[in-house]
Amino acid sequence: LALDVPSADELARYLDDPEPRVRAAAIAQATEHTPDGFDQVLLAALGDAERVVRRDAVKALRELVEILPPLGTLDELHASPDAAVRAIVLYLLRTQGVGNAEIYRTFVSDPDTRVRLEAVSALTSIDDGDGVTSACDDEDREVRVAAAKALGTIAAPAGATALVRLCDDADSLVRAAALASLGSLGPAKDPASRVALIERGLADPGWRVREGAVK
Repeated sequence: LALDVPSADELARYLDDPEPRVRAAAIAQATEHTPDGFDQVLLAALGDAERVVRRDAVKALRELVEILPPLGTLDELHASPDAAVRAIVLYLLRTQGVGNAEIYRTFVSDPDTRVRLEAVSALTSIDDGDGVTSACDDEDREVRVAAAKALGTIAAPAGATALVRLCDDADSLVRAAALASLGSLGPAKDPASRVALIERGLADPGWRVREGAVK
């Protein structure tokens, strides 16, 4: 089939093959040739029983994101038991501009860090500062850092309270990101307290925190 440039319908038949390697080969051909309807082949593979097949489909969708046709809101995949699938769903919704705050906020409390990071990115893309703020207390440092940077990108004054709180985070990378983002919010309502916060950052033992204070 690969020699004759297979159609999406021809490849889709192989997604029902009992052997995972065959199903993965079908995904590889859909990725290489991108026939009309290839996106449906890849989306169908996201529900495969084997993780390796789902992984290949996720990788292909990321690789081909710029040529994907409109996919809709992918509601049927939101509750996938595979975190990699949930993460790619958020990525696709964000890049295609079809997601909304209600959907994105749901994933801020996802049990998987990768999904929560995608949720923060998605919320940032629609300037949802309140949604991003809800991620500032995440148990994972990486998510708190992402949330702090996102609030700086959105630059909404309402994010100042959350950033000030993150400036006292136990993790130096979070403190650094929070301080750097504060500079994007414009003048503080209480300049004296903001100066005190910056001075404390300049005296922090972590060089990244001091750098954030300088910014």
